[in-house]
Amino acid sequence: MDFAQTVAHYEKVLTDDSGWLAEGLSWTVVRPFGTELSPGDLAARMTGGGWPTTTEANGDIEAEAVYLGGWGRTGMLLEPGGFTGVGLPHVLKWLSHEAQVWHLSWNLTGRRSMTYLVDGHILAEVPRLDEGPEILATELRLLRAAEDTAWPGKQATAMAIVEARTGAHLERQWFDRPRPVVLLDQPISPNPLPLGLWHHEPDLYARLSVSSQQMRRTVLLHMVETLIDTFSLSAPELDDALHAVRQGRTLGGDQHAAVRAVHESLGRQWAGLPFAMREQDDQQWRRWVAVNAVRHGLRSISDAEAWHLSALTYAREALSEDWTTFRSRLYQRLTGRTNRP
Repeated sequence: MDFAQTVAHYEKVLTDDSGWLAEGLSWTVVRPFGTELSPGDLAARMTGGGWPTTTEANGDIEAEAVYLGGWGRTGMLLEPGGFTGVGLPHVLKWLSHEAQVWHLSWNLTGRRSMTYLVDGHILAEVPRLDEGPEILATELRLLRAAEDTAWPGKQATAMAIVEARTGAHLERQWFDRPRPVVLLDQPISPNPLPLGLWHHEPDLYARLSVSSQQMRRTVLLHMVETLIDTFSLSAPELDDALHAVRQGRTLGGDQHAAVRAVHESLGRQWAGLPFAMREQDDQQWRRWVAVNAVRHGLRSISDAEAWHLSALTYAREALSEDWTTFRSRLYQRLTGRTNRP
């Protein structure tokens, strides 16, 4: 298709059925420089290296969900409604590691924007889809030419620009098929916290990465047991899951759901909020973060290679001033020495 045909395609996508996509949509396209990104890779990048759960949705579209898709070597993240969490600057920067990212969104408030990033750098922001830097001069001319076109001509033009720059292509039928969806943990603070351990403890992360699978399991199991004891987290669901991983058994879906329910029950006071506020109840906040470290630790121990170490990021936050002592014990296990080198 030429550009005009692509614009016409997206006008049809946005106005099919009730036209609800034209009312609000966030479309983020990630084109990596290297190998293709899986849905799990996209989900991990969204959290700065975390390990959110991905599942398959096959029902009504939920405005608050983040749906994952792909087209060739490009990954796509879609948020119907256009009230975007993916579009936050820190998330876009995480997504754009060794990749280019185009983020486009609009919603019922009238807000419209486009952002272009490469490898963690914001190269262009186009608020209102009209003004931006010279680097997007060609794209801006196309958007200005669509200014007086019938709704939703400007949004369709913006989508056509993203397709032209990335090769991504969105069909209306995509929403009618089973779709991968990512289930994000509630943020533990208003300040963006990347969950990849390398952001906070690069040396510890490096040592664990080159350690054996059994050593990673040992470290994570020690973390789980320490947090359960330190924060008095004993519960039948945690005890059952802990017993299973000690026996080398893989946790089933029901066990994961039961452990997640324990985490959610401890965070009831923050349910429905965009993030938890530690200042409201410091001790309960620490217990809530600790049980999420336990949850992710058990998941990783149960996984084949125990590669996912974001549980230790949660543990670091929960333990706070006690983290240094705990980290020394981890180094002792890793190196056979009492103190860090």
